[in-house]
Amino acid sequence: MNSDPGLFQLELALRAASASEGSTTPQLPPPQTRQWKGKGSEITWEHELFGKLQLNILADLGEVQSKDGFTIAPLNMETEKVNRLQHHIKTNISFKLAAKTHLLYFKNNRMMDVSKSSIPQFVVPMNWKAGAGGRIEYAEVCKPQASKRDDNDDEIILVFLREDGLFIELEVGVVVRGGKFLFVTIQEVSTAQIVRTTREKIEQHGLKSNAYRTGAGGKYAIIVPAKSEDAYPGFNWLKAREKIGESLMPYALARDYSAPLSQCIVAEWDKTQPPALPAHMAKWGFELAQVFWFNVMYGGGFVRLMNGEMVHVHFNSIVDGDIHKLYLRGFCPVIKPMTWVAVNHAPNPQRGNRDCAKLTLQL
Repeated sequence: MNSDPGLFQLELALRAASASEGSTTPQLPPPQTRQWKGKGSEITWEHELFGKLQLNILADLGEVQSKDGFTIAPLNMETEKVNRLQHHIKTNISFKLAAKTHLLYFKNNRMMDVSKSSIPQFVVPMNWKAGAGGRIEYAEVCKPQASKRDDNDDEIILVFLREDGLFIELEVGVVVRGGKFLFVTIQEVSTAQIVRTTREKIEQHGLKSNAYRTGAGGKYAIIVPAKSEDAYPGFNWLKAREKIGESLMPYALARDYSAPLSQCIVAEWDKTQPPALPAHMAKWGFELAQVFWFNVMYGGGFVRLMNGEMVHVHFNSIVDGDIHKLYLRGFCPVIKPMTWVAVNHAPNPQRGNRDCAKLTLQL
C-alpha cells in the first residue's frame, strides 16, 4: 500500500471496484519489453505494447547510450562537422504503430494526430562559437523572444495512446551541457492509463485532485500510473502535465480510449530497503535519498530524504565516485526514478531557500 494519501485513496478505490459485482480484479502492470538501438546517425525505440519509433539525426553522432528509459546521443563537436549543420540540428522521425494504437504529436503544447500521416521534421536552431583545437568553445539552443518553458523549439512530445487508455509519453529534445556539449535525448517521461469513473466514486474516495471531468452526466476520468517509476508518492499526472492533458484528455475520452476503474492497470512504487550510506560519505555531509523523478530536458528533478524532506537536484550537482561533476566532463547526467542516491544539500536563496543538492552521487 502506498504511503501517499492520494495514491492510498486510489488504491482503496481500486480494491472497492474489484470487489463490486460484475467487475474484475485490477491488473498488475504488463511486461514492458522495449528496445533501444543506436547505429550511426539513427536511434530506434521499440515497445511491444505501443510500436516503433526511428530517429534519423542529420548530424555526426558519438556513441548512443540507452538505459532506464533514457537515450542520450552526443553530437560530434568538431568545428568542421558542426559547421556543416548550418546552425540547425535536424531530425527525421518515422514510426510504426502497434494494433489499436494512435500517435499524438505535441509541439509548444499544440497537439496533432499523426497516426495516419507523418511527424514533421524536428528542427532545433543553434548558436555556436569555434574555439582552439578544432573544437566548439560555446553552444546554445536558440530561444524565441520572450521565451517561456512552454514555448520553445528544443523539444517535442510524442504520445503513443492505445484504445484501452494506456499511453506512453516520449520527450525528444536537444540539450547543451557544460556550455559546449550537445546531446540528442529521448526520455520515457511517463507511462499511465486513462481510467473512467463516476463523480460518486471520486467523492467517496477523495480523488478530486486527480480527476478530470468528462462532461455532463457526472462522468470523470483519472490518470493511473502504469509503470513503477511513475507511481511515486504524490503522483498527479493531470497537474504535472496540465498543458498536454488539456488536449489529450478530450481527444481520448471523445473516442472512449479508456478503461473502467475495475479493470485498470496498477503499478506500485518500489518498497526495497535503502542501501547503507558509506561512513566516509556521512562524514562529508551526505544523506541517503530516493529519486522521485528526473527530467532530462528540464535538467533536474526531486529526491526524498529519509526524513521525508524533498530536495531539488539539478544536473550540475551530479558527480562520479571521485566527486567530479559529470556535466563538465562531456556527459549528460541523469538519475533514474526509484533508485537511491547520496546527496549533500543546503538551502538555495535563488529558489526561495528550498533545499537543493550541491552534490549528488548515484549509489
